[in-house]
Amino acid sequence: MLPDWFTKPESLFRTALWLLGPFLTFFIGRVILRRYESWEAARSEASARINLDFLLYALDNPPTLLASVAYIICFLPLPIAIGMVLSAGYLVHFRNPFTAIFPRISPEVAGTILSSVFFVNYILFALLTVHGIRVAYRLRHGQKWY
Repeated sequence: MLPDWFTKPESLFRTALWLLGPFLTFFIGRVILRRYESWEAARSEASARINLDFLLYALDNPPTLLASVAYIICFLPLPIAIGMVLSAGYLVHFRNPFTAIFPRISPEVAGTILSSVFFVNYILFALLTVHGIRVAYRLRHGQKWY
């Protein structure tokens, strides 16, 4: 005869699950994996359709020399703006950095003058960069005038 613990229904069910667990895991895992693969394929197909339209447009309308040069020229003010920010940040760390530059002017006045110059340069070149990049983007994507 079978032992007493093996004849109970919950023990039989637990043993059946223990024996069938790897097979159920394999088949259920395959179902989940197939659903994931089909979802990934549908997403990839939608992405490919969008990219295909963009690539066909890019092939029909190649970038002009003006658009390519515009990108290069419009990024030129960016290093100047970054240089202004770094130089202002560098001068902030010193206790009296402006006395070395303007020895006969008080540090407060010299600091105000240099901060104003740095701020105006930063604003000017940052705005030039942003506007130039917008113009270059429009030229690159088919707009004839701006």
